[in-house]
Amino acid sequence: MDAIRTILDLDGMIPIKTILIIHHTDCGMTHQTDEAVRTRCKAKAATPELAAELDDMEFGEITDMDESLRHDVALVKEKVGPYLSPDLQVCGYRYDIKTGKLHAVA
Repeated sequence: MDAIRTILDLDGMIPIKTILIIHHTDCGMTHQTDEAVRTRCKAKAATPELAAELDDMEFGEITDMDESLRHDVALVKEKVGPYLSPDLQVCGYRYDIKTGKLHAVA
């Protein structure tokens, strides 16, 4: 949600016409699960109450890169679209770190 606040802030200074969301292959979150991150964080929590707060948190695991991009594009359109120009474009790309190529996804 920090990115959404930033987009709204920036649009107040310069009109935003296009938002590009780019995920890259071999992202660290494709090698982690929410549960694994939650377990590590709970082990470090100072109190059982703090550990319990982690139960409902999502940490951003990515099991399908393209689906993750489609989700992020839809989220940005939903959250900031109503506040920005009606001709706003939100696009999602997958960056292949091995080839250096961008692939349009959404």
